[in-house]
Amino acid sequence: GDDIASSLSQFGPVKYYDRDGINYDPNDRLKVPEGVTAASVIDSYIKALGGEDKLKAVKNFSTTYTANVQGQELQLVNVKNNVGSIQTIKMMGMTLTNSVYDGKEVKAVAQGRAVEMPADKMKDMPIDAKVFPELYYGDLMAMPELVGMQMVNGSKAYKLKVTMPSGTQVTEYFDMKSGLKVKSVAPTATVEIKDYKEYEGVLIPELMEVNQGGMVIKAELKNVSINAELGPDTFKIK
Repeated sequence: GDDIASSLSQFGPVKYYDRDGINYDPNDRLKVPEGVTAASVIDSYIKALGGEDKLKAVKNFSTTYTANVQGQELQLVNVKNNVGSIQTIKMMGMTLTNSVYDGKEVKAVAQGRAVEMPADKMKDMPIDAKVFPELYYGDLMAMPELVGMQMVNGSKAYKLKVTMPSGTQVTEYFDMKSGLKVKSVAPTATVEIKDYKEYEGVLIPELMEVNQGGMVIKAELKNVSINAELGPDTFKIK
């Protein structure tokens, strides 16, 4: 049934009817198996990515995703080393936004103008700087809660509501069979992870569909660098 629904979804929303012709939502009939918890879902995710030892061995990494927006190439660049982070969006060789976090302070610029980071959002920056944030949820006061199950693209997924230190809530979905994260819903955007690819024994999202404010873009991974030699001023705020 799930495979059929997934195939039909390309033609529009799939509606479900029982044998009496009554419309129903299949998500209402999904129950979390006994013994499954938020912690066990995250543990399965970590194992699916490559295992705790391999993930913790990644001290830094950088990724570049590209997307097509109205015929123009958009570049999404991220660099992290578990302490600091850089997030940059470029188009046509121009930097649209750039954010640098040095472990204590943030400098954000959008279209050449400085953007002040809200105080509550600063509380989430240590998590954002982690290469694999789920490894450190407990240490950094991110609170995951298993709230149910839901169908995501025709497959059953565990639904976790994660409350960040700032109080912001993010809903994340993990495939029941593979253990991998397949969807993330934040206040600013919804991201569906369509595929993963292995790099040095670790799985990295290869294809993502990002819905931000009703605009949907498909971001494809173009470059990955793991445990590269980063200069001492990489995350320095200038």
